[in-house]
Amino acid sequence: MLLSISGFQGTIPRLHPRLLPDSFAQEAHNARLDDGALSPIRAPADTFSLPGQRRTFLRHQGVWRSWTGEVDAAPGPVADDRLYWTGDGAPKVEAGGVTYDLALPPPSSAPSLSVPAGETQPGGETPVEEVIYVYTFVTELDEESAPSLPSDPVYYADGDVIRVSGFEAPPAGRGVDRIRLYRSQTSLSGDTSFYYVAEFYTTTIQYDHDLAAEPMQELLPTFDYDMPPATLSGLTPMPNGMMAAFTQRELRFCEPYRPHAWPRKYELTTEHPIVALAALGSTLIVLTTGRPYIAQGTHPENMVMEQLEQDLPCVSARGVVDLGYAAVFPSADGLARITPQGGQIVSRPLFSRDDWRALAPSTFEATSYNGRYLYACRPEAGQPRKVGFIDLSGERPFHATADGRACAFWRDLTTGEVFFLEGDYTGDLIRQWDAGAAQTMRWRSKRAVLPTVTNFGVFMADTEGGASFTARVYADGALIHSETTPNAPVRLPGGFLADTWEIEVETDMTVSALYLAGAVPDLFGG
Repeated sequence: MLLSISGFQGTIPRLHPRLLPDSFAQEAHNARLDDGALSPIRAPADTFSLPGQRRTFLRHQGVWRSWTGEVDAAPGPVADDRLYWTGDGAPKVEAGGVTYDLALPPPSSAPSLSVPAGETQPGGETPVEEVIYVYTFVTELDEESAPSLPSDPVYYADGDVIRVSGFEAPPAGRGVDRIRLYRSQTSLSGDTSFYYVAEFYTTTIQYDHDLAAEPMQELLPTFDYDMPPATLSGLTPMPNGMMAAFTQRELRFCEPYRPHAWPRKYELTTEHPIVALAALGSTLIVLTTGRPYIAQGTHPENMVMEQLEQDLPCVSARGVVDLGYAAVFPSADGLARITPQGGQIVSRPLFSRDDWRALAPSTFEATSYNGRYLYACRPEAGQPRKVGFIDLSGERPFHATADGRACAFWRDLTTGEVFFLEGDYTGDLIRQWDAGAAQTMRWRSKRAVLPTVTNFGVFMADTEGGASFTARVYADGALIHSETTPNAPVRLPGGFLADTWEIEVETDMTVSALYLAGAVPDLFGG
C-alpha cells in the first residue's frame, strides 16, 4: 500500500480538509508552489531606507520617490525625466528635479491692440478686416496654456502693423518663460479661427505684428485646454499618449501627449463614484462603488464607455492589480476579474463569503508577482498586516500565505521585481520581495481518507538543498511521528489502525514528493 503526494498546490479555504483535491493543502505558508515541487519563498531583502514614514513609493529614473499619502504616479508620455502624480494635493509634474503644479493657468486678461500708423476705417476704397488677438503662456517644458480672453477688435488693411501689448505677468512657480501670440482670421463662411503669429519671452512689453513679414501659421491648438481639477485622482497612463483620471463620477482624459491639459469635452460620467482605473491596452477598466465600466478607444474623443451588468463594487483602490490580460480587484463578495469581454468573481471556488470577508478586503494592498495576485491585508484592527497570494493561472485556483508586513507594493515592470514598504499603514523601509535567503515553509496535506483502516509502516520524503527539515505524520488527527531525516525510509510506530492520514512538513529544502507506505518495498514498487 502506498500514499504518494507530489505536484504540490496551495489551499482552498472553502473546502473541508477531507474534501480537498489530491495534492492540495490545509495550510501552505512561505511555499513557492510554481513548479510542482514544494520549495520555500526567499526572505525579503532590505533595499532602501526612506527619510520618514511613507504611504506610497516608486522608483523613477533610478531614484526612489515616496509620499506620505495615497498617490497615483506615472511617467508621462513625453520626456523620460518627467513624473506625474495625483493624490498629493493638486496634480503635480516633476522635471529636472523641479516640481510644479500640473495646472497651467491661462492669462486672465486680454491683450491691447493699436495701429501705430493710424487705423484704417471701413467704408473707403481700401479693403479692411476686423481682427482680434489672443495669447498663451508657454513653460520651460513646452507646455502651452489655454488662450487669454480675446482683445477688442481693430480694423486691419494690407500693410498695417498692429501693436499688441498689455501682456499679463505669468503665474509664479510654473516655469512660464514664453508667450505665443495668435491672430484671428474669418473665412468666407463667417467662421473665425485663431492662427499662430509669433513666440517671444515674457519680458516683452509689446509686440509689433507685420503680417507681410510674419504670415499666420498653424491653428491655435489649445482653445479647449482645460486645467486638471485640483481633486483629480487615479492617474493612469494609456497608449497613444493618453492619461486617464477621475473626480467623483467624472472620468477625465488628458489631451494626447499633453498631460497638463484635460479638456472637459472628453469627460464621461458614471452612475456611481469612481474608485480606481486600470488600463489594458486601449481598454480602460473603470471601477466604481457599484457596477464597473469598460471604456474603449484610441483617442479621448472616440472613447466609448459601457456599463457591465454585474454588481462588482471595488472596495480597495490599492488592491487593484493589472495582470496584463485582466484587471483583478477586491470586491464585496470576492476577488473580481474584468477583461474587455466582461467581469466575474473568480475567487468563489476558493473562498466562501465569510472566508473572504474575514480577510477584510477593504484593507487590501496588492500587486502582481509571477502572474499571481500578491496581497497584504489587515483582518483585525490594531493587528499586524498579513501577506498572501492567489494563483488563478491553473485549472484550479489556490491560496497561500507568507511572512511579511506590507503597507504598499511597487512592481518594476522592466524586471518583474516586487518591492514593498514594511509596516502596517506607513513605513520607512523598502524591501524587495523574495530576494534573500530561503525561509522556512510549512505545508500540510489534505486529510486523506482511506476506504478501510490501515497502518502505514514507512514514511519517506524526497528533498534537495536546504538545511532544516521536520515532517509530522498524523493518523486520525493525532500526531504519531515527527521526523527530521529526509531522503531515507523511516519506520512508523505500529499497534493501531486509522483511516485518516495527514503529513505536515516544515523545512527550507525543496520537496519533490512525500510517501506513506505499508513497507519499504512498497516505496519502490516491490
